[in-house]
Amino acid sequence: MESLKSPIVVVPKPDSSLHLCNDFQRLNQILEFDSYPLPQVDDPVERLGKAGFVSTLDLTKGYWQAFICRGSTVAT
Repeated sequence: MESLKSPIVVVPKPDSSLHLCNDFQRLNQILEFDSYPLPQVDDPVERLGKAGFVSTLDLTKGYWQAFICRGSTVAT
């Protein structure tokens, strides 16, 4: 898991105070990025106008209920 660690660096700000930052350059080199195109706003709105029913889903606590495989827990 050493490859997932990112060093903390001290960066001077314009007013001469210091700012702590994470340097994610090494981590970014090993990550695999998936890109998905954003849908056109008009398409879902148009489909919604033709819908017979509309519902909502509250996902406020969804993050804490998502399961991940045991092998991935060391990276979280």
